[in-house]
Amino acid sequence: MSMVSRGNDTSAAYENAYYLSATGEEMIRIRVSEIGDDIYDVCRIAYSQNHGSSWSEDRPHQVSFATMAGIVRKGFGVPVADPHTKRLVVLDTTSVLPNDHMLEALTYTFPTYRVSDDGGTTWLFEDRIIESGEAYSAAHPMRSVFTGKNAVHYANTPFFDRAGRLIVPVQITRLQEDDSLFCPDGALSFHEMVVLIGTWANDGRMDWTASQTVTMEPDISTRGAVEGAIAEMPDGRFIMIMRGSNSGNPDLPGHKWFCTSSDGCLTWSNVRVWGYSDGTYFHSPSSYSTVIAHSNGRFYWIGNICADNPSGNGPDYPVVVGEIEATTGLLDRNTIMEIDTYREDDPAPVHLRNFTVYEDRSTKELVMRMTRLWGDDNDHMRGNAFMYRLVV
Repeated sequence: MSMVSRGNDTSAAYENAYYLSATGEEMIRIRVSEIGDDIYDVCRIAYSQNHGSSWSEDRPHQVSFATMAGIVRKGFGVPVADPHTKRLVVLDTTSVLPNDHMLEALTYTFPTYRVSDDGGTTWLFEDRIIESGEAYSAAHPMRSVFTGKNAVHYANTPFFDRAGRLIVPVQITRLQEDDSLFCPDGALSFHEMVVLIGTWANDGRMDWTASQTVTMEPDISTRGAVEGAIAEMPDGRFIMIMRGSNSGNPDLPGHKWFCTSSDGCLTWSNVRVWGYSDGTYFHSPSSYSTVIAHSNGRFYWIGNICADNPSGNGPDYPVVVGEIEATTGLLDRNTIMEIDTYREDDPAPVHLRNFTVYEDRSTKELVMRMTRLWGDDNDHMRGNAFMYRLVV
């Protein structure tokens, strides 16, 4: 564990890194600061030619723009390298925030993508993601989504599957008949999961198909289905592991939840509790988790497991890694390893849920970057970013 980016008295530091090709050593490092609750700015990027062993100097990348409609916020985006075509796709979102408040992103955020054929040196185009078909447009980009009324956010790690399709888990805010957002009492927001499936068109752009919606109603999760992590298993099935919540209804059990698809992510099974392969379950807060497919053929889950039933988002420690059984899609409890947890000298509470992970192609280690996050008495988000190397 080593510190890689330091926050300050009014903001938390985040750092992520991604490969820019499917087989090479070139990487990009993206640093941002959380200047308010879920408001990110001061983006800096750097490049590596040796799997992240050394980096160029940081250079600024603008991610916020003042407009007549309010503050427009983007990011650098998430790079995804296509091993089939050698193209690089970067997935990003644009949010229009009249008062620069994070909740405004729940009504006016839309997804975009851009494509490079030279590893991100130049870009061929940047387009909005709009589902294929005459019924869809920038104002109505996909089923059940109307720009300016409800929003689309990327939910978890995208990837190209074995068939060459881009699999993109997204979450959408639920719109009611009166055009207001649905949100149960005690919850901050309510989402449903959808998988966007991108296939290359002859002109080098992508055609987009949206999957069946995956829902978790408030009697299961008061915030719906959130941050679904998807993996393509060896037998061709896909699994999706989701965050739920009992915020506002602490009697609900706090777990991770999952469903499966046998038709390439188009339709999904009913949602069930995700647990151990021995048939038992574990408690988990309403926090991010992810799945990574390793070159050794195994699948690893990284997330939070807690001893007792959680209360909403916490306690979101410890953070652990464990292997997913390929046949069942469940977690092998005998492989669980703690990565980090609360320490006596930490502010209370500390949040260990904001991380990204990739496989280092030179060492085969899992490399995780995570911000050890907390909020101070002046409502500032605070924390430093750390890097962890996991031998699996």
